[in-house]
Amino acid sequence: MLKLGFAFCIGLTLFAGARQVWVSWVTQRVEMPSQRQALPQAAAFPTMSAADAERLRGSLVQTVPPIDTASGQRAAIVGLSQRIDIQNRNALSQVPLPGGSYGH
Repeated sequence: MLKLGFAFCIGLTLFAGARQVWVSWVTQRVEMPSQRQALPQAAAFPTMSAADAERLRGSLVQTVPPIDTASGQRAAIVGLSQRIDIQNRNALSQVPLPGGSYGH
């Protein structure tokens, strides 16, 4: 059991060391001056004329025609009336027939 704990500690230490070496290597590559100058320098804002801006706005914000919801309303009313009809039929099936003879 002692050997197992010792081997685990050595493995954990080696793994942490390898991780630290990898992180320092990546950090060094990112901080290199040649890497920072690799991207071309551009203006902060693109130049656009007013006409281009209006065309862009018109293509991004499109008008949507009104949605016809009449068919959905009709379907909801039909479904509701069917449920009410079923409830009425169930309620009527629980009412005894007049005369108490149950059809005899």
